[in-house]
Amino acid sequence: MKTVRALTGILAMSAMPLLHAAQAADPCAAAINTGEISECMNQLFVTTDRELNRVYQELLKRIDGSDSQQVDRGTVRRRLAEAQRSWVEFRRQDCEGMYKLFEGGSIRNARFHGCMIERTERRIAELKGWDQP
Repeated sequence: MKTVRALTGILAMSAMPLLHAAQAADPCAAAINTGEISECMNQLFVTTDRELNRVYQELLKRIDGSDSQQVDRGTVRRRLAEAQRSWVEFRRQDCEGMYKLFEGGSIRNARFHGCMIERTERRIAELKGWDQP
């Protein structure tokens, strides 16, 4: 019995770094109820959306840069801006569909914000590589 308790204690202590790492990776891990989870995820979305806007603005600046290929950069910017507006609308519609699917449950806001965060993170990665050969 003592061996089992000692082993359990050792396992629990060795798992502590993993628990702390998981909480650091998920800032909403400490949220206790669906209201706290929803608020935390909303804040994560706001942060992620700001990052998207920063990356998008950096891309626009790179497009404006000079190059020797005689590219009509005005057209490139307009097309990118149109695509981005369409993407923002797609993201909203897609995630609102998920919200509607879970509308009767307390998880709906978390699912909506999770969708918005996930779609935004993907778009950030796309935009970071958008003008790369």
